[in-house]
Amino acid sequence: MPIADFAFDPTYYARYLEGYSHLVAARWPTLVAHRVGPEPPPDPYFTHQLGSRLSLLMYLEPAALELARSFLIEVTELWGGVRAAALPTPDVRARRTEDRRVALMRSAYKGLDYHSPASAGIASVLGWEGANLMFDTVFGVDEVEQRPLDRPRRYLDVALSPGTDGRPRSISLR
Repeated sequence: MPIADFAFDPTYYARYLEGYSHLVAARWPTLVAHRVGPEPPPDPYFTHQLGSRLSLLMYLEPAALELARSFLIEVTELWGGVRAAALPTPDVRARRTEDRRVALMRSAYKGLDYHSPASAGIASVLGWEGANLMFDTVFGVDEVEQRPLDRPRRYLDVALSPGTDGRPRSISLR
């Protein structure tokens, strides 16, 4: 998750994002070859969350499962390595700006995920208390606590994520 504007900080791009670009360039042609049907329409939820490229993983032939799994493992290892190699920002003012960006991104991602189809599915398994605790664990607790835990919360002042139209998707595997 880039916290710097890499258009203005080319060293940031080279340090943290260039490896991802190389990985996508190397693996993408193989994954696209296993796409079910024509190019799927952009998926708004994935576009806002992960970038529209990863939404392709929802439209692959079952035979491509191992290729997709391998790709996701490589992406995870890449980001894990990037995180392990990250150094603290020595400039106190720049560090405060980065900390604020991270807090805003966590809040935005929590709201987008919470008001996506994901939260109702999680709540159907864990109940709202479990779902709320899970979202707090993944994204951090709310600055202003929302109680009670056993009911849906509200984020971004919306009832439905702007990152999804809320309709279930289905695809045919022919």
